[in-house]
Amino acid sequence: MTRRRRSLTGEDVELWRYATRDVKPLDKLPNIVPEADVLMTPKRAARQSGLPTLPQVLAAVHVRAAPPLVGAAPNRQWERSLKRGEMEIDARLDLHGQTELQAHSRLMRFVINAAAMDARRLLVITGKGREGQGLLKTRLPGWLTEGELRPLVMAVHPAHIKDGGDGAFYVILRRRRG
Repeated sequence: MTRRRRSLTGEDVELWRYATRDVKPLDKLPNIVPEADVLMTPKRAARQSGLPTLPQVLAAVHVRAAPPLVGAAPNRQWERSLKRGEMEIDARLDLHGQTELQAHSRLMRFVINAAAMDARRLLVITGKGREGQGLLKTRLPGWLTEGELRPLVMAVHPAHIKDGGDGAFYVILRRRRG
């Protein structure tokens, strides 16, 4: 069913003019162009930046057969600090407002770079999404535990409320050996 539009009366127009008499138009905003590196593939970005590629990082990481833990901590000490929100964060990534493709690309680069710099405790903020069912929130654990990042990731755990709660995750990376 379509809604009928009613036309404005002379009184409506006069009232609008009175209400907006002091209003000045905003300055024209410049067009926002996405950063070129957001559109790059992770492999190309690593090659151009001189940072190690995924195979180079994987070669330096001791890879165990055990898959990453999702929603659990590696041991009791980690679990205690995760539950209390006392974990010291080495690096953080905010994926708010990203498309799925952009978020996946940024996550790949972020985790690879963090592993290359020996960071172990990461915070990835996805946002909750509508009604708590955000796309990035639901996809992130899979990206970290099933794909190319699996050998780098020890555990993925929902963040404490002070670090983003339902809209964020702690990512614990494996130690580099050698």
